[in-house]
This record gives sequence, structure tokens and C-alpha cells, in this order.
Amino acid sequence: MYLDINSSILDFETSLNTMGFLDLKQERILSIEKPGEGNMNVVLRIRTNTRSFIVKQSRPFVQKYQDITAPIERIDVEFQFYKAITNKAIAPHIPKILAYNADNYLLILEDLGDCKICRISMKIEQCTARNCMNL
Repeated sequence: MYLDINSSILDFETSLNTMGFLDLKQERILSIEKPGEGNMNVVLRIRTNTRSFIVKQSRPFVQKYQDITAPIERIDVEFQFYKAITNKAIAPHIPKILAYNADNYLLILEDLGDCKICRISMKIEQCTARNCMNL
């Protein structure tokens, strides 16, 4: 199952419910949007009546340049990275894993919100990880 910005809300609800992530008796998807430009993966922000979260899904190609092949298993590497972060100074600044579905190369992460401030700061000055976290 591939999901993208053109997939219907029903497709997302069905897929996420099948994964056991979304309980359709209590939660419904209100909107699906791109939180920014993803280069490697499909990256979408899902807003429901109770929360928002980020869905990332890898494909056997680079999302931005679909004629370039890429290992579809790369999302598992990202999942393992997030799982491995235990440093108390770093962990609060990266999204928490909410769900992972290896069969569909789908990673669901905590939504850290809109990072426009950091993107603007990066354009104005060379934004380091430290000063972006402090914005």
C-alpha cells in the first residue's frame, strides 16, 4: 500500500486502522498536508480530531527525483536511528516514534509542529542545530 498526498482520507483511515494505529470509533482524519518538501520519502502531516502526526513512507526511488532508484528499506534505518536515541540532551529535540509498519515501509512520528521559523532563520543566518532548537 502506497500512500501520498493524492490518496483519499478514506484510504489513510483504512490503512492506519488496519495497522492498529487509528481507532475510527474515536478518531477521524480531518486533513492531509505536506509539512515541507521531502526529498527521499513521501512525508505528510495528518491532522485528526484529536492530534496531528507525521507519516513517512519510502519508495524504491527518490521521491523528489523518481527516476533515481533508492533502497526502499531506508525507512527501517531511520526507524532504527530514532529507536537508538537515548541521550537525554538529544531525545527531546527529535520526534517520538508513534508506529512503524515494516511491511509497508511506513513510519509514523510525533508532529513537532511547523518549522518555518527555523527555515527562515537558516536563510537569514547560518542556522546551527543549537540555535534552531532555541528558536
